[in-house]
Amino acid sequence: PYPARRQGEFAVWLDGIIFNRDFDFTGIARSTFTVTLAAAWEAGIVPVGVEQKLTEVLDEDGSNLMANDRFAAYGMRMEIPKGRVRKEAAFASLPQGSAGVRRFSKVKGYTTFYFPRSYQELSFDLQASTLPLQLDRLSIALRNFRILKDSCALEVIVTSGTTAGEPMLDRLPVGDIRVLDELGAEYHAPGSSRSQSFSGVSFTIHENLQIPFPEGRTPKTLKLRVLKDVLEKRVPFEFADIRVE
Repeated sequence: PYPARRQGEFAVWLDGIIFNRDFDFTGIARSTFTVTLAAAWEAGIVPVGVEQKLTEVLDEDGSNLMANDRFAAYGMRMEIPKGRVRKEAAFASLPQGSAGVRRFSKVKGYTTFYFPRSYQELSFDLQASTLPLQLDRLSIALRNFRILKDSCALEVIVTSGTTAGEPMLDRLPVGDIRVLDELGAEYHAPGSSRSQSFSGVSFTIHENLQIPFPEGRTPKTLKLRVLKDVLEKRVPFEFADIRVE
């Protein structure tokens, strides 16, 4: 029952279309619609990011209801997907005074899956002052390392340069951050507090970690793994004559 496109181990389909009509105090109706797009992948495939975009949503007369500025930033992923299905919603408005839409003559776009091509293992000496590491377009910095009673706290900042249209991928897996003591034992953070920012030319992940650490031990090295390069798999789709009434 769903308009769907399957390509190898991947599937993309329209999950739903919702129309809303609101009235303000002037009595003018404002109509909008939301298209939910779903993507799925087979077991054993683990993408680090999924980007979904609608480029054309044509009404019965062939007019594109999805304006360019509506999807310029739509679909950029900041988190590694969980599970095997990703759903995203694209929102757009109908022309004022429109009587509504009985069907879409075309719904077109693409879904891009990003897979890890290579990782880079990095380490910081916690006993000495450290400078940021530079890796291609990535800058990795260790800040504010301190030893507490039964733990140690630190901040890891990863900044990656971006180009126009490039998605913001999570290049710092939290589970791959660990502190080693003088005996080589490893300690991981049970959780993290993360903030993210986008400057227009770079994407920054600021990770605050508090790692349980036994008293009497000496933290020697911080080790982490960053995503260096990815492989893209793009699945284009085009669905025609989608009735919405």
